Amino acid sequence: MKIKPSLEKEYLSLGGSVDVWRINGENIPSSLLEIDNTQPVGEHIWVESEKLEAWKLAKIQKEEAALQEKARKQASRQAKFDEAKASGKPVLLSSRVESRRAREGREWGDYNFRVSVYAMPDGSTKENSVNTY
Repeated sequence: MKIKPSLEKEYLSLGGSVDVWRINGENIPSSLLEIDNTQPVGEHIWVESEKLEAWKLAKIQKEEAALQEKARKQASRQAKFDEAKASGKPVLLSSRVESRRAREGREWGDYNFRVSVYAMPDGSTKENSVNTY
């Protein structure tokens, strides 16, 4: 079944190769639309309702998955703070390697540092940087 959307704006370009139409308050990818150039402007765009509903469902599922991932990360972080409080010792939250320009004696150079972020027993975070040479 095809439906004729009401257009708020003709056309949006979000950069790159993504073409989007603003239809009924939503940004709809142009790949879902059928355009009939024989009809007057405003009546020449159609979208298959099945395609549109499948696209909306996929969009909702993607948003829900992102929210679940965010909640999982927050719960993991909170568990590390709880562990630090219970043990009275710092617990590693994250670790990364950064390249920095630093001075070693009189010489300047590019050095790699391992940056570790810890959850502290008092609920704060502490960042520790160590030169890995």
